[in-house]
Amino acid sequence: MRKNLRCIAAMLALVLAVSMTGCGTAAPAQTEGAMEEVQQTQSPEKTEQEKKVTLGKVEDGVYTNAYTNITFAPEGWTMAGADDLQEVLGQVGEVLEGTEIGEKMEGVDQIMDMQAADPTGLMNVNVVYTKMGAAERLANMALNEDAAMDAVLDQKDTVIASYEAAGITVESMEKAAFTYGGQQRIGIKTVGTVQGISCYILQAYERTLGAYSVVTTMTSFQEDHTEEMAELFKTLNP
Repeated sequence: MRKNLRCIAAMLALVLAVSMTGCGTAAPAQTEGAMEEVQQTQSPEKTEQEKKVTLGKVEDGVYTNAYTNITFAPEGWTMAGADDLQEVLGQVGEVLEGTEIGEKMEGVDQIMDMQAADPTGLMNVNVVYTKMGAAERLANMALNEDAAMDAVLDQKDTVIASYEAAGITVESMEKAAFTYGGQQRIGIKTVGTVQGISCYILQAYERTLGAYSVVTTMTSFQEDHTEEMAELFKTLNP
């Protein structure tokens, strides 16, 4: 469990780097409040262009998310939804305590929406929502996916420091092309070791949907299966 917490902590470091691209942190809020906000009906004051924020659903081992238009249905995996996962964020905060990213986490509104693991425990997936302020949203909308990943890598030193605080030694961190939701995407691929075990982390980002960015993280231990895992995500409504 501690190994997984360290990888989740590392994953959240990159999540925050993406959500803060070009700007500062989001406005302070609590996770419980964030979940209530997402679950409420969209207010009439919001523009038609802004997509209604909804959480994904886990039913019978299948994850569906109308907000990101994605479904994930791997055979034999265990899966948990948002209601069961919020305490994990608190545990991750303890892992990152005293780091720059850990301090920023205290003032950022996040929801862990889904976590899944294969039967061996060597492959897992996490989906995290992060609230963005108006400035962050504008900055993200101004960048295409390739440029946004370049901006994330500009913060590489800060992110790597958080990885190290979580007990992960980073060997490389770079942009990567892969298939996700039936589309070619560009994300961030990190290779490192945790407790002497090789660790591969691939992240796909949804930055321009609305008030929340959504990051999907595929983590694989010992061998790199992250791109295969990304291909398991399909389009919900083609």
